[in-house]
Amino acid sequence: MATVLDVETEQEVEAVLNAMESAAPGSRAECIGGNFSLNRPRTGHQRTQAKLLIAIAATLPDEMEVVTEPRVHQEGADTWIVPDLVIAAVDVLKQDLPVLDPNDIAVMVEVVSPSTESKDRGAKVEFCRRHNIDYWVVAPGDPWGLIDVHGFGDGRLSPPS
Repeated sequence: MATVLDVETEQEVEAVLNAMESAAPGSRAECIGGNFSLNRPRTGHQRTQAKLLIAIAATLPDEMEVVTEPRVHQEGADTWIVPDLVIAAVDVLKQDLPVLDPNDIAVMVEVVSPSTESKDRGAKVEFCRRHNIDYWVVAPGDPWGLIDVHGFGDGRLSPPS
């Protein structure tokens, strides 16, 4: 059975495949405003992400869940991102979607790394502002560092303390 892709998806897939050929294993591909980047989180980043996942999951209302590293795409734009964590409605996440619509996201969480800090504190802030998504920027730490909260959404969820 052949898979038929629209032109935008074909271009996206081609760009990712070309970049991934030379990327190190475990790299994540993102494109913000047509600017393509690859990054590979280090273990300190991953530890912070895992601890946050556990802490956030313990505080969510029953109708919400948190997932790691979903692909988020802005329809009709040359932007797709892979946030560290996303909080969304269970009904949305149960659909097993390959890509999340930003309109379905309540909170996006990024653990800052030196290589991605400018993107995490710049373009991704603007992405969340544009889509009315609450955005938490987290400094790595043990269990995690300072959490900067950008309240662009409904603000009904709070980060763990």
